[in-house]
Amino acid sequence: MDISVLTLLPQAGNIVTMEAFVYGSFTVLAVVALVFHVFAMKTKSQLSSANNPNFKRFQHSFFLVYFMALFSDWLQGPYVYKLYEHYGYASNQIALLYVVGFGSSVIFGTTTGPLADRFGRKKMALVFCVLYSFCCMTKLSPQFFWLFLGRVFGGISTSMLFSTFESWYVYEHTETHDFPSEWLIVQDEGANNDWADDSHGPRGWRKGR
Repeated sequence: MDISVLTLLPQAGNIVTMEAFVYGSFTVLAVVALVFHVFAMKTKSQLSSANNPNFKRFQHSFFLVYFMALFSDWLQGPYVYKLYEHYGYASNQIALLYVVGFGSSVIFGTTTGPLADRFGRKKMALVFCVLYSFCCMTKLSPQFFWLFLGRVFGGISTSMLFSTFESWYVYEHTETHDFPSEWLIVQDEGANNDWADDSHGPRGWRKGR
């Protein structure tokens, strides 16, 4: 047998082992998530919030908008590294771009909350859409400067994504709709279970700050 083939056999074995680990982990986590979902549905039937149509409609309208914002962030995850590699950048340059994005989120993340309190949560959510659109557009250019700048704005946008939208939900929940504060705990559960059934659109997002 060729020596080169013998050299590649251990590498192939490692790849198969890694794939088995990934798929096995995914299967286990999927089963665990299903079990939690079943228990959550049983608990949900005992909550008065589950029988309130206005509350359910409000949950759906929030999650519809929030999911689209999250999807814009998730969509980039598997492909950004490959894109930078396609542009011909070395691994250390790609690492720098990633560090810039994370560093930007850490540095500017502390300011997104106060800005939302000052200028309004709805306006900051719209600012997120603008900034993240600009971040995505910078990836159309192979120049390092634009990619670097896009990572800076991407970090800022990510910090806004995981703070502004949820604070807006809490404000709408307590101030605009005057729902009980203990219903906040079922926000994520109810929206994830039923958001696709909503046919009213994101009406709750047209109000408030």
